[in-house]
Amino acid sequence: MLYRIIKPVIRLALAIFCHRLYINTKQYHSSNGPLLLAVNHPNSFLDAIIIGVLFKRPVHFLARGDAFNNPLIKKVLHGLHCIPVYRLREGKHLLHLNQDSFDDCLAIFRAGGIVLIFSEGLCINEWNLRSLKKGTARLAYQAWQDPLIGHALTILPIGISYSSYTHSLVTVYLNYGSIIHAACISHTHNEGAALVAINQAIQEQLLQLSLTGVANDTATMQCCSTTIANAAQCSTHTYTYCQQAMAALPSMVAAGIPSPYWCSYTHKHAVSTVYKAIGLGIMALAALPILVPIFYLINWGIKYKLSTKEHYHSILVSLCTIVYTLLLPFILFLTYGVTNHWGIASIFVLLSYVGLWAYAKCTVYITQAYNYSKLSNEQKHLIKRYSLNP
Repeated sequence: MLYRIIKPVIRLALAIFCHRLYINTKQYHSSNGPLLLAVNHPNSFLDAIIIGVLFKRPVHFLARGDAFNNPLIKKVLHGLHCIPVYRLREGKHLLHLNQDSFDDCLAIFRAGGIVLIFSEGLCINEWNLRSLKKGTARLAYQAWQDPLIGHALTILPIGISYSSYTHSLVTVYLNYGSIIHAACISHTHNEGAALVAINQAIQEQLLQLSLTGVANDTATMQCCSTTIANAAQCSTHTYTYCQQAMAALPSMVAAGIPSPYWCSYTHKHAVSTVYKAIGLGIMALAALPILVPIFYLINWGIKYKLSTKEHYHSILVSLCTIVYTLLLPFILFLTYGVTNHWGIASIFVLLSYVGLWAYAKCTVYITQAYNYSKLSNEQKHLIKRYSLNP
């Protein structure tokens, strides 16, 4: 019940925090199990949240075991279909519990369910695919050896990429690969070879489904972030454009394009961005008195207190969702107390939410327009030259 209640609320929250969400295909969202989702892991449990709300059937998640230490949190996580998986860093004495978690997953597969596992293991905020751990392959292999599951289980690789890991509003690319069947290990003769074959089949797809090959230096990463965030201004085939732009990044950096200002690509795009900002700014007026200041207060508190940036987006989305879910009913009853009219109160709450959504979009467009205005003619020419889609 907790999962079903929270799911639509999270969808509304993501409409605000995801400036854009690009999905290469929606055909798998109505899939039935047994299905294993093999996903890369760049942005903490926000990766699972985004994918989970898109599937019509409940998705069960494998999550780090130390999150289950608190009894109350453990109960909540179980209610959200989370399954603990323990790593060596959390204690060697806990590793045997992983088989219990795998048994839970096998039970879900037998019931025709869906399980999501992060094949890289650890979460790191980056645009490069890391080596895959053996957990995904081992779970799939055990399921294929189970007589009640057998070859009915399939694996679906999913690549997820973000425009930024430090800005509160992000552009997200979600790419689904091709189904992997048990036939991928038909040529193997032992478990070790099977695990290697499964991981290889998944990794080959994830390399194409997630943005990779970004050098770990500030200038290149800033260029990468801006490219992903603003690719829609250059191309209708945005993810393909991003992949092409990754190859051009060294040239862009060498050409001296100021990364933070690389936000609008032509004068035409800059003008349309201004118009969008004005229209959304008018819509945002309803949220300015209450919802917007609360957002900035929460955002400031998280950045001030957070010791590791890997969980920034996940905590921001979760905390804002909780606060606004409690706040909006309070505003509803308060408005009713003033107007003594439920219709007016409901409309005011709806306008407040729409205003917050508009404000989130508006700030992105204002930033793009402002940054474009700071460019010199020479810099604008360089941007047009490397935009890959004149």
